[in-house]
Amino acid sequence: MGETQAQDRENLYRLLAACYREAPDAAFLGQLETSPLKEALAPAGVDLKEVLSELPAERRVETLAVEHTRLFAGPGKHISPHESVCLSGGGELIGSATHRVRQFMESADLFLPADSPYLPDHLSVELDCMAELCAREHLNRENARTLQGEFLEQHLGRWIPAFCKQVCEESELIFYRAFAELTRNFIADEKRALVAVNT
Repeated sequence: MGETQAQDRENLYRLLAACYREAPDAAFLGQLETSPLKEALAPAGVDLKEVLSELPAERRVETLAVEHTRLFAGPGKHISPHESVCLSGGGELIGSATHRVRQFMESADLFLPADSPYLPDHLSVELDCMAELCAREHLNRENARTLQGEFLEQHLGRWIPAFCKQVCEESELIFYRAFAELTRNFIADEKRALVAVNT
């Protein structure tokens, strides 16, 4: 993949990370409407205008915030965006996957800010890790592609399909179903491409 492709992939990883990190605000929604994400959504069969059309303009931020909380935070039953919870069937918030992601990050010189409220295996953190590795690829850093393949193989690629399937089944809004579908397809494509290169 060329430098431009690495940069495009970095941008998409960062946008997806922002989507799962917290409910989108007006600035994020505005960014979506002017970003290449419109084209990225097309393979998932969803038009961005359709995604946003179900949300009254004056209540978009509020409606998405309510759905984001219901889906990913609770209270009550929700879909935890943590690898450890997904792989343990809902039992471990801080499990072996959490520690393995932290070890991978440290070995790759990737570190969470000291004041970060997120665990290393939170989906937004894992997507940001991939974004950073894509940025390194753009700068022609040694082993960037290899590390991407390893991270997808050992972490994101293992739990994203089940997580996204659950989001698609439980979301009441096209918005989150579209993002889950895009995330699942993007990670599957990435894994295929990177494993092919690294083997």
